[in-house]
Amino acid sequence: MNQFRTRLSVLFGNWVDWVCRYPYRVMIGCALLVLSLMSQMPSLKLDTSPEGFLGRDSPQMIAYDDFREQFGRDDRIIVGIRGDSVFDMDFLKRLRSLHQAIEQELPHLEEVESLINARAIYGTEDELIIEDLFENWPETDSDLKRIADMARENPLYENVMLSEDGTFTMIRIQIRRFAEDLSDEQALDDAYFESDAEQPDTQPVRLLTEEESDVVVVRLEELVKQHNTDDFKIYVAGQPKLTLFLKESMTRDMSFFSMMSVLAIGILLFIIFRTFTAVIPALLVVICSLLSTLGCMAIAGSPIQLPTQILPSFLLAVGVADAVHLMTLFH
Repeated sequence: MNQFRTRLSVLFGNWVDWVCRYPYRVMIGCALLVLSLMSQMPSLKLDTSPEGFLGRDSPQMIAYDDFREQFGRDDRIIVGIRGDSVFDMDFLKRLRSLHQAIEQELPHLEEVESLINARAIYGTEDELIIEDLFENWPETDSDLKRIADMARENPLYENVMLSEDGTFTMIRIQIRRFAEDLSDEQALDDAYFESDAEQPDTQPVRLLTEEESDVVVVRLEELVKQHNTDDFKIYVAGQPKLTLFLKESMTRDMSFFSMMSVLAIGILLFIIFRTFTAVIPALLVVICSLLSTLGCMAIAGSPIQLPTQILPSFLLAVGVADAVHLMTLFH
């Protein structure tokens, strides 16, 4: 053990001698290395999904991935709308306008469901009628009252499509389970017969990516801004919305707290050493170390997740300790 420590000490001593002998070569080499690692940072991923808390090799994740390969994503977005009364003609016209805008302008859309196209089932003397609740748009108050009574009496609408007090309704948005190049039926067939050698022309299915899901949420928020008013208040919820919110919050918080950490470290170093010649090199070293670490994560394909978002601030705080020791000896 002592022999190993002696060899290690000699090795580090030789390394320091070489660095002192060729300082410019070392600085240029370090700069090129840091720049090359920084160039990979644009490919660094953010993973805010709940699956990110589990290891990719865990049995639960393996089973879940197999399930999604067969049946695709199951992400839904819920748009809640509050007004004075859902069955007010002006409210219903605005609800129809929003419903149609979502159907026409949202990408990667599978299905949109609201009171406008909700299934209504009722019977007459000799037949069972199945149609949309607003199959025929009400022209008179009596038509509107008939539809309102039908909706309030339907237990399937209660606290789903319609609140008990009649002031709140919702639009359910189903995002495509698979990519646009296949219909859901084709994708499910291909996934089901993937291991069947007799199935001709099978092709691997591609799930809708998180980035494509984010595009849906961003476009939906633009539509919400166009229709949202005090008497037509719109709320957006669902897993895709939560994932995008966490991603934006993580990016904003990491940038903010990293800058605050650098500022706090710089102020404390200046208070300790009373000279910028100690502050700037120390900050330069820890910042380069942080950027290099993020570049290595991008190369390794390791995304930044919710538990690891503290990494930048942590590296800055830990990395400055060695710089303080070196600056103390130097000064």
